[in-house]
Amino acid sequence: AKGDGVSDDTAALQACLVNGNNVILSGTYLITGPLNIANRHNIFIFGGSIVRPADQTFNTLVGKGCDNITIENVTFDGNGNNREMTYTWKDNIQACMILASQSKNISVIGCRIYNYNYGVFINGADVENEESSFQNTAMNGVIQNCVFNNCHSAVDTYGKAILIDHNSFYGNTGKCVQVEANSTSQGEENPMDE
Repeated sequence: AKGDGVSDDTAALQACLVNGNNVILSGTYLITGPLNIANRHNIFIFGGSIVRPADQTFNTLVGKGCDNITIENVTFDGNGNNREMTYTWKDNIQACMILASQSKNISVIGCRIYNYNYGVFINGADVENEESSFQNTAMNGVIQNCVFNNCHSAVDTYGKAILIDHNSFYGNTGKCVQVEANSTSQGEENPMDE
């Protein structure tokens, strides 16, 4: 990865997201597609900036079935005018991070998350499969000492035992923190309606 903010570092960063790896970033990394941590375990990501191209709508960091993931002191810039963005449940929801079913022990600490529709969305269902249930929701996480700026909704979670603590919110157009009631199944309601 070059980390110059111009070169496409998507493939290089994705190659680093291997079980047990520490990923230490020191530059600005442009990505042109989502970074997938599905079914990954024991990954530590620290420092640097990850930037999405202007007005692109893919989710930056996605995963289900991941465990012991720590993201610390990273700046994420979605480069979007999120006041005007729209979404549908079956399409991607334009988030910085989306962590879906069966994820646990996720820590997002001291990060700066700018210009996204959704900052951190910890979901109970798999957004790629509308039939999946909320019963295998994400569990045990920390979102702490982060700054959310110009997001529609900063934190939205169906997760269980998620600590949301000492975060700062600026210029967000929707609810800064939304903790959803547990839902019996994805089909009964669209969790993005509110």
